[in-house]
Amino acid sequence: MSHLKDSLWWVLAIALVVRGGALWFGQADLHDDPDAYTRLATNWSRTGMFGFDAPDGSMQPTAYRPPLYPWLLSWLAVESNVDRQSPAESGAYPWLFSWMNVESPTVSPSPPITILPVGFVAALHLLLGLATVGLTWSIARDLRIGWPALAALLVACDPILVRASQLVMTETLAAFLALVAWKLWLVVYPPILSELSSGQCGPTLRRRNPPSNTTPRSLQCGPTLRRRNPPSNTVPRSLQCGPTLRRRNPLDNNALRSLPQWFALLGLGFVFGVSILARPTAAPWAVLCLLGICFLSSQCWKRRINDSLIVGLLVVACLAPWVLRNLSVFGKPIWATTHGGYTLLLANNPLIYQHFKEHGPSRNWDAEPFHARWAERFDPGQPLRPFDEAFWFGPLGASGQSPVPLHELADDQMAYMAALGPISREPLMFALSGLYRVGWLWAAWPNTGPRIARLAIGLWYISLFVAAILGVRQMVRRIGFGAWIQVWWLPLMLVVSLTLIHFVYWSNMRMRAPACAVLAIAAAASVRKRAASNARGGAQSTTTLLSIGLGVVFLASELSAQTLHTLGDIQREAKLKSIGSNGVLSFLVAGREATIPAEQIVRWGAWSGVLDDQAVWLSDDSFVCGQVSINTTGVTLTNDWLQAPSLAWKLVRGLVLAPPRTLDNWLTLHAQMQSASGEEDRVWLVDGKRLSGIVRVGEARDVRGEPTLHVDSSGQSISLRLTDIQAIVFSPTLLGSVPEHHAATQLSLVDGSRLWTTQFDPSSTGMELALECGLELQSIDESSVFTGAILGIARPSAATTFLSDLTPARYRHLPDSTLSWELGADRDVMGGALHTEQTIFLRGLATHSSSQVAYRWDGSPVRMLAEVTLAAALPGAAERLGSVSCQILIAREGKLQTAHSFSLQRAAEGTAQPVEMIDLELQHAQLIVLVTDKADYGQYGDHVLWLDARLHPK
Repeated sequence: MSHLKDSLWWVLAIALVVRGGALWFGQADLHDDPDAYTRLATNWSRTGMFGFDAPDGSMQPTAYRPPLYPWLLSWLAVESNVDRQSPAESGAYPWLFSWMNVESPTVSPSPPITILPVGFVAALHLLLGLATVGLTWSIARDLRIGWPALAALLVACDPILVRASQLVMTETLAAFLALVAWKLWLVVYPPILSELSSGQCGPTLRRRNPPSNTTPRSLQCGPTLRRRNPPSNTVPRSLQCGPTLRRRNPLDNNALRSLPQWFALLGLGFVFGVSILARPTAAPWAVLCLLGICFLSSQCWKRRINDSLIVGLLVVACLAPWVLRNLSVFGKPIWATTHGGYTLLLANNPLIYQHFKEHGPSRNWDAEPFHARWAERFDPGQPLRPFDEAFWFGPLGASGQSPVPLHELADDQMAYMAALGPISREPLMFALSGLYRVGWLWAAWPNTGPRIARLAIGLWYISLFVAAILGVRQMVRRIGFGAWIQVWWLPLMLVVSLTLIHFVYWSNMRMRAPACAVLAIAAAASVRKRAASNARGGAQSTTTLLSIGLGVVFLASELSAQTLHTLGDIQREAKLKSIGSNGVLSFLVAGREATIPAEQIVRWGAWSGVLDDQAVWLSDDSFVCGQVSINTTGVTLTNDWLQAPSLAWKLVRGLVLAPPRTLDNWLTLHAQMQSASGEEDRVWLVDGKRLSGIVRVGEARDVRGEPTLHVDSSGQSISLRLTDIQAIVFSPTLLGSVPEHHAATQLSLVDGSRLWTTQFDPSSTGMELALECGLELQSIDESSVFTGAILGIARPSAATTFLSDLTPARYRHLPDSTLSWELGADRDVMGGALHTEQTIFLRGLATHSSSQVAYRWDGSPVRMLAEVTLAAALPGAAERLGSVSCQILIAREGKLQTAHSFSLQRAAEGTAQPVEMIDLELQHAQLIVLVTDKADYGQYGDHVLWLDARLHPK
């Protein structure tokens, strides 16, 4: 399913259907103009003035609404020679003309009028919505969210955003601009992907030795193994790693900024400015983001100041035309609108305070009495004014005098004064009402509409909120709070600013629309580890289902089907259901449950390698993935599935600090780590350099609290940072060779961990695991949940006869050239691990066409079992090429007979590769021959894996 979780096109297709359908069926709402944006746009298009038309036909300039959205709409306005009619009066084709022109054609001598076709508004909202979905996907990819398409799909179907697209209001535009700003932020201050993926962040640098230059006696191994610190700390120029080794945090990059980053920085200031022109509530957000740039963006204070000045000046430049226009028209430099007083009064008036006192946070407040009272402010005969409390509770009665409308600025000022009255008189009620308004802003369900719709929306947002909290928790655990706050500063400040603003001003669910995508991306992060089939391949233990019809997200566990090899059988589709006491495993096979002791299992699933996380390499060859921290006594690991174990130094063989990201990179690094020898520690740097020497940790720490790592090599002390290092292998001589596993079971987890266990049993609190090295581990979750995290099980010492353990009677390769290929026994033909494009295997044979390998047998009845497939294509070989023709021959009474034949042809990239399951009963066989021959289609990538090939007595 990796093509589904990464693909944008199918999400855009769903978004087109959902948003387009909502706009089509909600076109009646596009006719409405609740905030007068349509009126402002048509006036602007017709007269060139941003204002309202007065009863006498003149135009009155206004600053009552922000200008950006009406300006965009004004470009869509057209002139029409038709009379304006309602859809119900528009003749034989009401749907067509109501959609395109709001009115149907009728004969009219009236002059042309300016109209805003709702079809054009719908098209604008649809384009902005699709762009918002695409930006969500792109940002989720940048942040290494495991399912970027899930985040985009949540935005495409978000009830608030879908409803906002049906209204001539600014929410759709504001949500789009918020994501544009976040995308530009990530371009200017790109996160270090390895830190986002592995948690390589924060004060986690691993101190192998105490601060003293004297090495603990327990770690000494001869006088040459641990040298004292030489007096010089100078790094040889030949070993200096350049500026790429100096990145301290995800937002820091002291190297020269690229041209696209400069453009993105300029764009960031521009987007902040136009966001304020779209919704003035973006101003506090822009200020908070400027503070983040000023204090968090770089180690260099000059760069921080320069960046904040550039962005700030661009924000001012964007606002300047609007401010100067208002200064010229109203004599006051209005940077926002003249609507703020009304929204403050709507949220803080005696009537709503009385509602809060009587009904608590209930949203069922009838605002009609408020509007009726507020309209009385124009009556010159009214003895009370709105800032008098009695104005709101006395009997209504018109004086009969003609209303005297106030100037726009004076009306706004009166609203502010009227709101400050109850705030000053009842400060505790103001604080309580602010909490109520925050609750209204982040409410899970609307307070109006059909009950089933409110229930569905409530379930949607409750699920989304829970998933977002879990996603944030997981990201903080993985990369540290410092790294998370830096990368997520801009969206976090968006949420904070919206909350603070609507603590004071009027609020409802619709007003959190700009932050909906932030919640979706955080929610998608919660299923990063437990989603089905991630980029490293191999099916995972949990999948995510989205029910669009009800508008609810359901995150449901789903068992992963893998091939199950037992001693005498192969089941192609088996799902691990549970683990019982004493290592008894329960599988679902062909819809029926089968209980199998661990001793009977050869393999289920496979290991995907260490790809996306840091890892500790233990003395028993286990790899435990997670966030690594080092202290003087050993290593502490934060894992998504296991309670953080404290690992003594005697258990640690090596560390992986920068995840390899791809299986090819992991196989290369793993091979290098396994082949390390000698008494000195080995260090691999992220830039490809390698160092040998004595690894220690200095006392000096950088601004983030990370210690400096030193490698004492050839009389020099080379200083490194954690972000400089890809992997470390501690003295191979001291720890000895990698052990063989005679009675252990390999458990592979979805995070890349590989655990060599001697026992695993469920308990009341979780799964208890005993590793071959003696380490005891406990799962975080209960055993049923932890079982879903197991990706593979293997027993390389299963009580059967593996062909790779037998000495061939003969092996012959018939090369087409001078290049000859050897037989691979538990290794591929290149000498590396047995692997496909996605997973790694322990046991089996590897053959190259054209070749033959023969094994002698004593004639006893036996079953031959194997899983045969093509190995991963070599670098440079076209993956669509590669095909073989295979035969299994047996010699019986001096005659060679064909027992089985088949062919394999490499499938296209992204599709499942062909697999042949071998299950043969062999009688009186004296010789068993495996033949790998060329086939008609392609001779590149024709390496064959005979996985878990074995002979088991009948």
